[in-house]
Amino acid sequence: MSTMGFQPLDTIGVVTRHLPSLASTGNFVKGDAIYLNSGLVTKAASGSVVCSIFGVAAADNAVASAVVPIYLADPKTVWVGEFDDTTSNAYVGQNYGLNITSGSMSVDLGEATNTLVRIVDLDPRDGVKSLGRVLFCWKSTAIQGNGAAD
Repeated sequence: MSTMGFQPLDTIGVVTRHLPSLASTGNFVKGDAIYLNSGLVTKAASGSVVCSIFGVAAADNAVASAVVPIYLADPKTVWVGEFDDTTSNAYVGQNYGLNITSGSMSVDLGEATNTLVRIVDLDPRDGVKSLGRVLFCWKSTAIQGNGAAD
């Protein structure tokens, strides 16, 4: 399944930083959730329980050690992401985890334990539909370095 990944609803107030990517895992695509490993950008690991996010790739990168643009995760910014099931108003206000596969990241209805995002609305362009887009905010505790913050 190929999805859109994650992107800010609009870029007003979104902070973008240009940081070097990790030499061994510099490949990721725009919209992939990323974190820092010793100060170097890497995509969130596929198949693992993701516990923190530094931001989202603002461009594709296929060059190890390249400097890449990253949208910083911020709990005040509204983001857009695809939902891995049929969207429903019942999911608004709920917390979910992510499906982590490079180039196909989405909000995971089945992950209600290791949560990273809070759904704030259904995307009005889709409404209720299978694999529809949702609007979400990053949970403060999901942002790398915030630990037990609320």
